[in-house]
Amino acid sequence: MYEATMASRELATWVAATWQETVTVGSHADGVHPDGSIDIVWDGSELVVFGPRTRSEAMPEARPGTSVGVRLTPGSTRAMLGETADALADRTVPLEDLWGTAADLAAMRLASAGGDRVMSEFSAVLIERGRAGAGPDRLIPRVVELAGHRWSVSAIAREVGLSERQLFRRCVNEVGYGPKHLVRVLRLQRLLGLARRSPEVGLAALAAAAGYADQAHMSRECRRLTGLTPARLVRSQRHVFP
Repeated sequence: MYEATMASRELATWVAATWQETVTVGSHADGVHPDGSIDIVWDGSELVVFGPRTRSEAMPEARPGTSVGVRLTPGSTRAMLGETADALADRTVPLEDLWGTAADLAAMRLASAGGDRVMSEFSAVLIERGRAGAGPDRLIPRVVELAGHRWSVSAIAREVGLSERQLFRRCVNEVGYGPKHLVRVLRLQRLLGLARRSPEVGLAALAAAAGYADQAHMSRECRRLTGLTPARLVRSQRHVFP
C-alpha cells in the first residue's frame, strides 16, 4: 500500500511529496513504471536514491516491509543530490555515494528517531541540505507541467525561452532524459491514472483520453516503455487499486 502526502511549505522547494509504502508478497509484480521522478528512500536501515526510470523495471523479489521516502521536486536533483539526473537514470544508488559521510549521519538520525518521528526528521535533514546547497532549476517544473499537458518539444522550448538543444540539456540534467521521452512517460502515467479511476472504460476510450493517436499507438508505447500489453497494464492497475 502506497500513501503520498504533499510536502510541507518549508520543504516544497526541494521535495514534491513525502510517502510511505508497505510492500507485501506480490507487490510490484508487474514492475515499477517510469514516472519522471527521483526518490530518496529510507527502508529502516539505509538511505538510497531511486533514480529516474526510462522504462519499467521488474521487481520479482521485492522485500516485504515498510519504507518511507520523498519525491524530489522537478529541478532540484543537482541542488539536493549534487549529481545530474542522467547519471542516476535506471539506477538505485546508496545516498552515501552522493553525500558521503553526511548520508551516514542522516541515517543515524532517522534510525534514532524511529516510529512516527522518522518523516519529520527526514524532512529536517533535507531542509538543512537544501539550504546549504545551490538553488533548484526553477524552469524545470514548468517544463514538466507543459510536457504533462502534451505540448510538443518545440512548443515547450518556445514557451520557456530556450532553444531545443538548451531545453534538452536542462531536462537531461534535472529529469534524467530529454523532453520527448518525458512527454511519453507522463502520457503513460496519465493512462495508468485513468485506468485506476475509471475501471469501466475500454482500451480505445482510454487511449483517446490519455492522448494517444489511437489504440495501436497506445499499444506500441506501452510495450516500449513497460514490456506489457495495454490490456495487461490496465488490468494490473485495476487489480492493485480497485
